Amino acid sequence: MIQERAIYKLESGRDHCKHGIVYTIKSNDGVMWAIDTYWDSRFTKGLNSDGYCYIVDEIEDQMEFVMMLDDIKEVSREEFYLYDIEGTIHLPVGGWNERYLVNKNAKKNIERVCDSIRSKIISNDNMIKSLKRDNEKLIMWEKSVLMNENVAQLYKNEKYELDVVDAVEMYSRKKEEN
Repeated sequence: MIQERAIYKLESGRDHCKHGIVYTIKSNDGVMWAIDTYWDSRFTKGLNSDGYCYIVDEIEDQMEFVMMLDDIKEVSREEFYLYDIEGTIHLPVGGWNERYLVNKNAKKNIERVCDSIRSKIISNDNMIKSLKRDNEKLIMWEKSVLMNENVAQLYKNEKYELDVVDAVEMYSRKKEEN
C-alpha cells in the first residue's frame, strides 16, 4: 500500500525533466498523487508544481518505497557517501536544488567511514610533503636573493614557478644573449 508523505522511486519515471523520484500527497478530494522531485526537490509545491504529477492508482505497481518525508535528514555530499545505499536518496540537480537525503535513523557504514578517514590522512600526508618541497624551494630563493640581488627580479611569488637554479640559469642565458 502506498503511503502519503513518502518518497518512492518510480520504475519508469526517469526521463527528460523527471528524476523518477516522487513524493506522495493527498488532494482535498482524497486522491493520492505522486509528484516528481525534478521541479520540487523541497517537497513544498505539491499539486501546484510545474512538473509531473501522477495519480498513484495508475502507477502504484511501478513505485518502490524509499522513506517517509518525516524521516528525511539532509546531509552534505561528502557525508552522504558514508551511508549504505539503502536508506539514502540522491536528488540530482533538477529545476532547483541538488539534495542528498538519508533516513534520519540510518547508520553510517563503518568501513566507508574508515576509508574516508584513511583517504584524508593520505591526502594530508601528501599535502605536507608538497608543502615541505615548496618550503625548500622558497628557502633556496631567499638564500639566492640575499646572495645576489638580481635574482630578486626573477622571483614572481607564484606557487609553481621555476626552481631558483633554473631561474638563475635562464637569467644568465638572457644576459649572454644581450
